[in-house]
Amino acid sequence: MVQLKGLVFSTIGEGFRAYIRALETDLTRPSNAVSLARTAVLKFTVPGLGGPSPAGKRMLKAEQEAALSFLDRIPTDQLATCLKAQQQVLEALDTTSDIRKTNRYQLSLFLDWMHEQT
Repeated sequence: MVQLKGLVFSTIGEGFRAYIRALETDLTRPSNAVSLARTAVLKFTVPGLGGPSPAGKRMLKAEQEAALSFLDRIPTDQLATCLKAQQQVLEALDTTSDIRKTNRYQLSLFLDWMHEQT
């Protein structure tokens, strides 16, 4: 479990929602920080953890909600597997090195944030 100032995150989904709220209120972050985080976690990491995959290039709102619901069932002790899960998805999709680098970086920001909350 990851703890945030008295709040306990028992699932990755809870932590990710809190991370998104933190990004939305952080004026020092770029305006596309939330979008980048959602893409890295929901589109490229969730499928590697066994969750739903988006049908097209862009994730629909319903697909994002399904991915978040999936993360609500994944305990925070699985955070250590996220980078490998994402790498597998990015390789399976034959993405460019720039896309891999960007999404690996965005996932790392989320993972670092989660570890800072303990």
